[in-house]
Amino acid sequence: MELDDIDIGILSFLADMPQSTTSTIAKALFKSPFNLRKMDMFIRYRLQRFQEDTLLKIVSRGRKKYYSVDSQKVLFGDGVLKMDGVGEVHMGYFIVIKKPNETVAISLDDYERRIKNFS
Repeated sequence: MELDDIDIGILSFLADMPQSTTSTIAKALFKSPFNLRKMDMFIRYRLQRFQEDTLLKIVSRGRKKYYSVDSQKVLFGDGVLKMDGVGEVHMGYFIVIKKPNETVAISLDDYERRIKNFS
């Protein structure tokens, strides 16, 4: 699964705001006016993909589902590359996603620059 800026935004939001609903995520990530029902389905589709990779923790209360990232599989922190003869090279702030078959590291500094230019 390729991760795009929307995926990164959802995972980052859930890390900061655990126990969120699809509506809460949609309202935080997208400017209104928008069709909340349509955006709910859009977010739900993305969350289903994360669920397949076991990246989420889900709690059901009544008819609502509350989503959080699994902090053992979705990590945030400073990236450091260690090289023989060079030492440590600081790479910036990253999200690291541990999926069943691969580990993905994505620069959040680059993500921040992209969404700033988009706004």
